[in-house]
Amino acid sequence: MDERELAAAWSGIIEPGDRAAGDLWNALGAEVGLEWMRLPSAQPLVQVQGWKALHARTHPRALAVEPNIELSRAKALGVDVMWRGHEDWPGQLSCLGPAEPLVLWTKGNTDLLSRQQVAIVGARASTAYGNRIAQDMAWELGKQGIVVTSGGAYGIDAAAHKGALESGQTIAVLCGGLGNLYPRGNVDLFNRIGCEGILVSEVPPGWRPARWRFLERNRVIAGLAQALVVVEAGMRSGALATASRAADISCEVGAVPGPVTSAASAGCLHLIREGAALIRSVNDILEMIGEFVSHEAIVEMAVDPYEQRVWEAFPVSRVSTTDELVLASGLSREVTEAALVGLKLRGVIALDEHQWRRL
Repeated sequence: MDERELAAAWSGIIEPGDRAAGDLWNALGAEVGLEWMRLPSAQPLVQVQGWKALHARTHPRALAVEPNIELSRAKALGVDVMWRGHEDWPGQLSCLGPAEPLVLWTKGNTDLLSRQQVAIVGARASTAYGNRIAQDMAWELGKQGIVVTSGGAYGIDAAAHKGALESGQTIAVLCGGLGNLYPRGNVDLFNRIGCEGILVSEVPPGWRPARWRFLERNRVIAGLAQALVVVEAGMRSGALATASRAADISCEVGAVPGPVTSAASAGCLHLIREGAALIRSVNDILEMIGEFVSHEAIVEMAVDPYEQRVWEAFPVSRVSTTDELVLASGLSREVTEAALVGLKLRGVIALDEHQWRRL
């Protein structure tokens, strides 16, 4: 077998997050490790803790796996495979230690995997407030050249992906195979991400999502990103599990506050109480990862309070006319126009065909 076939074979045998399988890969390599899994009875391996149990759970699949079938399916879908040591492998995943994935299936621009990333995650049953915050923050991060990573779920995840696609690029780490996109209601979004960003999965294209794989998927999101932001989450939300994984690997964690009476914000408020960064705007995210916010910082230092007020009246992800900004800011037209001139001179806004936009 060549390296691609070996990677596909391993992916079809082991479950995501199998630490013992990672030890086997490190101890024997992909080819000899596969031969070991196919032996009729387990041969002792002192380098692998739990080697007997590892052999027992991988042996049946090792005999049945047909990597070329998955590779053919992947080719038809426009999906590729990479493995530890591959030239495009995202090196930051090594922070996961023994839980680092062995194989990733991808569709899209693999260069994004090694770019600076912020993960935005949260509840599937999100509120309109949460969706707007996630989408606007993702849009602003995209404007800063930062890739937004999330899990492709309904609610906050989908809002973050959509916002990022309007200004930059995004990564969706999925639980099922890339030939079984889930949730089905987001298929159009996934197709767009596959063209303009990248879809990622640990399991072969033909595999369906399974409940026990969601938590392991979360560790990949945390491992790829430099920081993770939870926008909305209940106390039992999977987003809290992702935040916990991020904290374990020293990934910066932040949370967006919400009403103390809202169950959708209970998890975020809990994270903040436990020490997560309080996220009020993209400035807080960029500060968390050590980025300087040039335009925002300039405006916040403005002596003229009217410029600040007009700046804050701008919608984050679309253009505005002068009339719209007069209404949004509550200032007179004369004062609004003067403030717009000042902001334009600062180089933070531009006028295109009678419509103003942030730069």
